[in-house]
Amino acid sequence: MNRKNSKNPAVKYREELILLNGKGKNIREIAFELDLNDEDISKALDELNLSYKTPSQLKLEAYRNTLKGFAAKGYTASKIANELGKTRATVLRYCRLYDISLPKEKSYTQISNGGNR
Repeated sequence: MNRKNSKNPAVKYREELILLNGKGKNIREIAFELDLNDEDISKALDELNLSYKTPSQLKLEAYRNTLKGFAAKGYTASKIANELGKTRATVLRYCRLYDISLPKEKSYTQISNGGNR
């Protein structure tokens, strides 16, 4: 059966549903894009085992990816906090929450003694 001739939205619009869902579109936005009703989209997403992400979930995911990027570059919590305009405590809390390892920060004593205690 030709996919585009199918009456089942999960079959007919499979790629579009995956793409729009991946972009964080909600059910109503996907329905508008594909000119279908919300119920059809909801059923199709269920059939494809896809769940849409809310805007706040997408925002947190982007924040987590940003933290991972900084950590991969070797940034300390203080430097990340400065870059993002957050407190060091906030950065450390989210890094613990998302299991992101950061390099240890040098203490003032280590810096003033040239790294030797």
